[in-house]
Amino acid sequence: MADTRKMTRLIKRYEAGERTPELIQALNEAAWTGFHDPWEPAPASRKIATREGGDMDPETVQPFTLETIERHLRGKELTYWKNGKNMCLVFLGYDKDSDRCVRIMHFVEGKRDTVYRLHVVADRRVDAGDYAKARELCNQWNDTYRWPRAFLEVPSLPEGDGLPGSGLLAMDYQMQLEKGIHQALFDDMVGDAISTSYDFWKMAREDFNL
Repeated sequence: MADTRKMTRLIKRYEAGERTPELIQALNEAAWTGFHDPWEPAPASRKIATREGGDMDPETVQPFTLETIERHLRGKELTYWKNGKNMCLVFLGYDKDSDRCVRIMHFVEGKRDTVYRLHVVADRRVDAGDYAKARELCNQWNDTYRWPRAFLEVPSLPEGDGLPGSGLLAMDYQMQLEKGIHQALFDDMVGDAISTSYDFWKMAREDFNL
């Protein structure tokens, strides 16, 4: 039986800004006790290497930083390019089902650098004559699936120059991580968002010929 009063006290300490290892461990143990039967063995701690050379438990809440993104990319064995302290760029190869290559940008944003933003762009351009069809595709996707959000990315032109010759279909996804996040949960959510984006690209090709 979960001790709800104990859990409430722990959560209040966490919300007040405390991030001591003892509190994090107590929260993890209380969460496990509250959602699992007494006879279930607690999972073995899984450690992953940090850039600093130490170990980190991926199921322990950690502050969100660019290193959170880099750990995710290294775990996927992806080649990436880092731009300053707030962005990592990944190019994925050609996918025959969607008939396109994809560029993925991972951002650290917000006033306190606590917002994660995923931006995914495919290389197939959308001609100006197909803008209405592309917007219909994005609206249909967003009404049905909601995330990642789909939209038509059109470059801005000087006033009076008319419509640009072509645009790009893009997707984005954001998480507010001021309280931190488990590395394992971050990996799952980002992986799911990117995997789901390929359903959108296939929908663009098969249903809208884009």
